Amino acid sequence: MAEAPFWFRIRKVVYGVLLGLVGSGAILVWRYGNLPFSRRFEEFELATFDDRMNWRGPALEAAREDPVVIVAIDELSLGSMSDAGLTYPWPRETHAKLIRQLMRGGAKVIAFDVNFDTVVPAPNQKPPSPEDYFWEPKPCASDLKFAQAIQEAGNVILAAVIERKVVTVEGRDESVENAAYPAPLFDDVAAAHADATTPIDFDGTVRRARTTSTFREERLASFPVAVAAAYRADTPLSGAMNGAPTRSGAMNGAPTRSGAMNGAPTRSGAMNRAPTDGTGWRKLAGMGLEKQAFAFADAWGQRHRRSLDGERAFPVDFHGPPGTTPTVEYASVLAYGAGELDRFRGKIVLVGATAPELHDVFDVPIRRTGRARSGEEEMPGVEIHANAIRTLLSDRCIRPAPVWVAVVWTLLVGCLTGIATFHLRPLPALLTYLPLMAIAHIVVAFWLFVNRDLWVNVTLPVIGALLTSYVASTVFAYFTVERERNHIQRAWAKRVSPEVLQKLVQNPRLQQVAGRTLQATVLFSDLRNFTMYCHAWPPAEVVRRLNEIFDRMTRVITDRGGTLDKFIGDGIMAVFGDPVPHEDHARRALLAAIDMLRAMKELQESAAARGDEPMRMGIGIHTGELVAGDIGSELFLEYTVIGDTVSTASRLEGLNKDYKTNIICSGDTLAQAGEGIPTRLLDTTTVRGRETPLQVYEVVWEKEERVGGRHEWRPYIRAR
Repeated sequence: MAEAPFWFRIRKVVYGVLLGLVGSGAILVWRYGNLPFSRRFEEFELATFDDRMNWRGPALEAAREDPVVIVAIDELSLGSMSDAGLTYPWPRETHAKLIRQLMRGGAKVIAFDVNFDTVVPAPNQKPPSPEDYFWEPKPCASDLKFAQAIQEAGNVILAAVIERKVVTVEGRDESVENAAYPAPLFDDVAAAHADATTPIDFDGTVRRARTTSTFREERLASFPVAVAAAYRADTPLSGAMNGAPTRSGAMNGAPTRSGAMNGAPTRSGAMNRAPTDGTGWRKLAGMGLEKQAFAFADAWGQRHRRSLDGERAFPVDFHGPPGTTPTVEYASVLAYGAGELDRFRGKIVLVGATAPELHDVFDVPIRRTGRARSGEEEMPGVEIHANAIRTLLSDRCIRPAPVWVAVVWTLLVGCLTGIATFHLRPLPALLTYLPLMAIAHIVVAFWLFVNRDLWVNVTLPVIGALLTSYVASTVFAYFTVERERNHIQRAWAKRVSPEVLQKLVQNPRLQQVAGRTLQATVLFSDLRNFTMYCHAWPPAEVVRRLNEIFDRMTRVITDRGGTLDKFIGDGIMAVFGDPVPHEDHARRALLAAIDMLRAMKELQESAAARGDEPMRMGIGIHTGELVAGDIGSELFLEYTVIGDTVSTASRLEGLNKDYKTNIICSGDTLAQAGEGIPTRLLDTTTVRGRETPLQVYEVVWEKEERVGGRHEWRPYIRAR
């Protein structure tokens, strides 16, 4: 059989690639062009990040040794202190007692996720005059005890708050920054203060933590970095550092989301400003832990460049849902004995609010097994810091894949989807390729996230490339390739065998309608005396008998690879070798003719058993050159073959009446059929319409034998 041209063999691949590029490219332009609703892609991707983090968390939890313990300002502690007559915010000497307890327990780092941005004035102080702008009140005894405990410990880190917000001024949006640093009384004696503000994604979820930040052009270490650097320090911590604010921090240590004061005047009239060295000037940089924190941040950022974004923030590895980090109630620690305090030895101790009424809780990506996202899954800010510190200390962090990887992979998936849609056809592709490709991509993405710390984009390839490329390819296929396929099936389904039909669908050029010349064999059959039967039988019976015969003959023809060209009254015209070429088309036609007479004999026997008069058939076969194509008018076209070969085959069928035979073929047909076909030369005759004499042969399909005094008919040859 002739091979399909190169274009027909690759056109589905070309269509698939082009439409895949169109579909996936449109999604990429939509996503990165910030077009309407493009943020939905980011929302979906962050949702898949959350799901992946829920798979990653247990693996991290199983492999870690936790250096962090949280001392929680929780509901139990608030209630216990309230029973003792202390309402929150508690007197600072309470925190001093906590520090001394932790010192006795051997804690390596003590960090308060509470913003002590003001002091409580001592009673009975003379108020300042309106001109005394820099007057500061004398601190109360409780605050002095707290400051003394901080100084004695030498390893206390305090939190500060930087609030960044956008305000509208005269119709313009302006960015405003406010800072709430620890009061100088505490900051001067602390090992450090650091920025505890945590970036919140646009969907309200905390997934990242900063390494450093800036406030009014001053660089600040983040709270997790300062704590991690202090924990890694080989020398005892001492001295103060310029740090930064926290997410919490209310006046007198009460935590809030935005931080207290935000630059408002204190009770003494002084602004909440960065700490000074006693002269009103900001302290010099490069002291103690500040150097260590910045060096730690720079070194860590150098190793994990791909993990940091434009805000110098990195994805936090959440080891588990809220409550995973070891936590002790604040009130319980105050009552611990020496043996119980040993649990803090060599540990990082974070002190912060966990009680919901203190409003220092946030949505996080990780949640308890079997639970959907809900308010119950909010994590206290201090525990978010604990997870960020663990991420820094583990030296392992999620790395977002570069944008170009997402773009290239999305385009590649789009091309594969287009090719698969054309190759498999739309419905099978929808039921097999799409789900398998989506599942494979998701499984690989989850595995890379959990085991190789790599965050590859799921949304663009799966939702973007798969769906849009599939839709684009399906729509195009419906109006082009599928339409052509359906046209071929409608035109040929009842004229050729399923195998031939499949070849036509795969290579539409075989039935090109423009017209072409080919070598083929034409078979004509006709029922004897059918006109007389039409007059003798009722019309319904005539149609029934004719359909019964045509049904059997059509099956025989298509089984031998022939094509049913048309029904002509009570006759059949069939072509062998078109539209699908066969080198043995002449032999196929002769064997089909023998099969037709055998099938006709079975029908005659069935008719005789019913009492009907049997019918007889004559067949003529000729091989030669044909012209094939769609022939007709503008209103009606029909694919058929024409030429001298067709006319000759029809004339040969008519000769059966003269020679009293059933099958007559030409010498041209017999010459191409090969050996094994029993024939008998009838004559050399001139067929009407031809000037050249033609040898005609009878195909002997059975012979007469006398058996037991009666005639029986035995098949002379078997179909090959």
